[in-house]
Amino acid sequence: MTQSRKTVLLVEDAPAVRSALRRCLEALGHEVREAADGRAALEELTRRAPDLVVLDLVLPQVSGYEVCEALRASSAEAHRNVPVLVISGRVLPEDRAEALEAGADAFLSKPFGLTEFRARVETLLRGAAVRSARPVPALGASSTSSAPRLALVR
Repeated sequence: MTQSRKTVLLVEDAPAVRSALRRCLEALGHEVREAADGRAALEELTRRAPDLVVLDLVLPQVSGYEVCEALRASSAEAHRNVPVLVISGRVLPEDRAEALEAGADAFLSKPFGLTEFRARVETLLRGAAVRSARPVPALGASSTSSAPRLALVR
């Protein structure tokens, strides 16, 4: 189980799948917000950036690809950097590539086991925590490193 409670936005149009994944995420100690279609996901994202998005690709109204692209194109850094785990019945290599090009961080093909799902979720959340914990120089400070840096400006 994770050390601190994280917020996961679960975007899945199949009620039975959404319910099972919700229970799994809650058992891990996470707060779960849900959306049954792409438009609801985009509305939910305007309220508050989650720590992780679990996203189906084939959704009513707005596709998962479009949700992912909107997230990555957001002017809010918190949205651009949130990890995205795509879950999809689409299994072709082209589908995986398209999801990754849209901004997904990981891809699970349906059907998948809950053990692998839990491992992917925890790995993505752990990676996000490590990235956000890295020190960032103050604005205007010089750095000899050529590595990309992120800074939150409020």
